[in-house]
Amino acid sequence: MSDLPKKAEIRYLMPDGTKPIYIASDGGANAALNIQAKFENITMELFNAREFGNQFSLDIQGFELHEHSSSIPDFYAIPENEFKYVEELKELVLPATGGKSLFCV
Repeated sequence: MSDLPKKAEIRYLMPDGTKPIYIASDGGANAALNIQAKFENITMELFNAREFGNQFSLDIQGFELHEHSSSIPDFYAIPENEFKYVEELKELVLPATGGKSLFCV
């Protein structure tokens, strides 16, 4: 991770008093982000979150780090491993989010 740049521009959705409207497009390689809202690029310093231990919260920072060893041998071959992949997601994501079910598209 030491190859990461120290700073990068990150595109943020800026509050303007209105709710953003997302206009859905085709998924996959043809996906297009079409949100009628105000965005701003802000230069931010980057850090390796793993060096900070377990101090992040989904509710506050928008992410959490969890140790996990996957049984999936090749993440480029998800269709062949879809059942195992969904089961692993359930075991990892549901307890972290307090969710009761998981829907995979």
